[in-house]
Amino acid sequence: MQDGSMRDARGRFLPENTIGRQYTDVEMNELIELYCQHRARGMDKESFAPCDYRTVLTYASALQAEKIREAEAEGWRTWENILRLVTLGQNVTLPDGTVILAEACNPTLLIFTIKSKMRAVYGEKVEQAVKVDQERIDYTKLSDGALEEIAAARLKPGESNG
Repeated sequence: MQDGSMRDARGRFLPENTIGRQYTDVEMNELIELYCQHRARGMDKESFAPCDYRTVLTYASALQAEKIREAEAEGWRTWENILRLVTLGQNVTLPDGTVILAEACNPTLLIFTIKSKMRAVYGEKVEQAVKVDQERIDYTKLSDGALEEIAAARLKPGESNG
């Protein structure tokens, strides 16, 4: 199987043309193994070049899905270790021999990388609209004191907030 590391005019990785392609069991097992190695290194699922990551996830058996989950956890552990050690001022040596120097590390970049890699845990919370009576109010756009005004308007005559 080719690694599929072709690039477009902007230098982005493009997978080989796999639209409608049917993989043999041997090829799919190889893809799943490559995907697990990719995720265990802490790489994003979207940057897996040999095929679309959704193909791997769709055709993985229950046992293979558990192996993928373990690989993803290993990748998360890698990033958590980097963050922990750099925060403590220690250099980090990755399994491939790359050394991250603590004094040369940009903490803001590292924090945003962690938030990106572990969206479910550290990512920004999705802003939701709050339903008040029959109208929907986007609470992120309310001015100071607006919630108190809404609460006061909903009180029955003679009730108080406090």
